[in-house]
Amino acid sequence: MPSDYLPESGKAFYRDYVANFGQTGEPWAAYGYEAMSVALTAIENVCVKSGDPTDRRAIRDAVFAIRNFNGVLGNWSFDENGDTTLSNMVFYEVKNGVFEPIGLFK
Repeated sequence: MPSDYLPESGKAFYRDYVANFGQTGEPWAAYGYEAMSVALTAIENVCVKSGDPTDRRAIRDAVFAIRNFNGVLGNWSFDENGDTTLSNMVFYEVKNGVFEPIGLFK
């Protein structure tokens, strides 16, 4: 998602990313960062609970138990089906052979 459509935490992520690594040419960096943040949060939660960071089942369960995660994509949860409560979509249009974001659907 282009940083213009992200909440302030996502915009801050992109500012920090560019300051540390240079410009990113793709809009998906925030999703990768969010996925890793969720994985690390789940591992940390398992370590606090059982002390075993290698228990794959416990880590999977901890991922899907995440509620009200305040990340770079906003505040969201996993629902009972394992889907996120995020529902924003950016629409693109091809202009001169390039995908251009034209709007956000909430």
